Amino acid sequence: MCGSNFTQKMVNNSMIFATYLLVLFSVTLFLVLFYHCKKLVKYFIENNKSHLKGIVASMIDRGLICFLSGLTHRVLIDQPNLQLLALIGIEFSWMIIRFFMMKKGAYESKWLASIFIIQGMLRITLFISFYLY
Repeated sequence: MCGSNFTQKMVNNSMIFATYLLVLFSVTLFLVLFYHCKKLVKYFIENNKSHLKGIVASMIDRGLICFLSGLTHRVLIDQPNLQLLALIGIEFSWMIIRFFMMKKGAYESKWLASIFIIQGMLRITLFISFYLY
């Protein structure tokens, strides 16, 4: 819980602001690097046909999913059953998004995209096994 004195509130607000700047800086830096290094963009976006779809998929895959998983672990640290259900929901939604992106033709290699979907199913199976036991 937040403290009632001024210094604790300032520390909490500065931590929230620093987290916001960190997320903003990482997304902005990734976009600037993407547009600055046109020749090297194929190494950043390895399996996407469209550059815009590729940059969004890479940022979601490498940043947002890890951020949401970490946030879920931190917020629901005292409730392991609810934490596992939330992680299953996050992983399942990302697996569905990947499936629809594969159907739309966003990926060059459907084989690699299907490996990522299978990897998501394996993680969901692991979460379910932890939930059952």
